[in-house]
This record gives sequence, structure tokens and C-alpha cells, in this order.
Amino acid sequence: MEMKKERPGRSSCSARSSARRRWRTGRKFAAAEVAFAEGIARQVGLALENRLLTSDRSRAEEALRRSEAHLHQAQKMESVGRLAGGDAQPA
Repeated sequence: MEMKKERPGRSSCSARSSARRRWRTGRKFAAAEVAFAEGIARQVGLALENRLLTSDRSRAEEALRRSEAHLHQAQKMESVGRLAGGDAQPA
């Protein structure tokens, strides 16, 4: 797809509006344009998938941290109970 150079002072909005006008006219897209759009769609899909995977991983890591904190607290309480009950006395 051939890109036109913009003249100074001309906004890129006009390029977008001309693209919309071409789309509305029913013009068929060239194979290069279709391949370009498909490539971008694949990249967007991968980015979304990566975002979901990283959020799942961070949730799993947070659950693991909470479980480890609960285990540590339970172990502390058990050792305090043994000391208080006399089980920790040397024989």
C-alpha cells in the first residue's frame, strides 16, 4: 500500500476520512492491505492473550503468598501451644 506524504499543516484526520470513504465505496482491498490488517489482528490477539495469562499468574502467585502466610501463622500458633502445654520441655 502506497502512503502519501502529508503536507505541512495537514492533519492525519484527512487520511483517516479518505480511508473511510474508500471503504464505503465498496472498493476491494488489495492482498497486501488484507495481510497487513490480519497481521495487526494477530498481534492484538497475542497481546490480549498475554495480558490474560499474566493476570492469571499474578492471581495464582497472590493466592500462594496468602497460603504460605496462613501456614506460617498456624506453625507459630502450634509452637506457642506446645510451649504453653509443656510438650517442648526437655526430658
